[in-house]
Amino acid sequence: MQRKTFKKIGERLAFNSSTAEPIFIILNETELGFMYLLESTPFGSVQFVHRDSVNFDEDEVAEETPDVEHKSTTRKG
Repeated sequence: MQRKTFKKIGERLAFNSSTAEPIFIILNETELGFMYLLESTPFGSVQFVHRDSVNFDEDEVAEETPDVEHKSTTRKG
């Protein structure tokens, strides 16, 4: 399996290393991936990374798939 290139930290991306800072701002998130740009060059070019190349924080994954109990919407009475 190939190592992920980026990691998602909140609403930002960082290179996937233990010391990397999240220096990329996510502009748009789609089902295919993320559009982002470098924070220090706000008028720079917009880049795209496929979702398969991004490592998600465990907290991010937990937020995306919450444990929700389905309650009955029928009324009694």
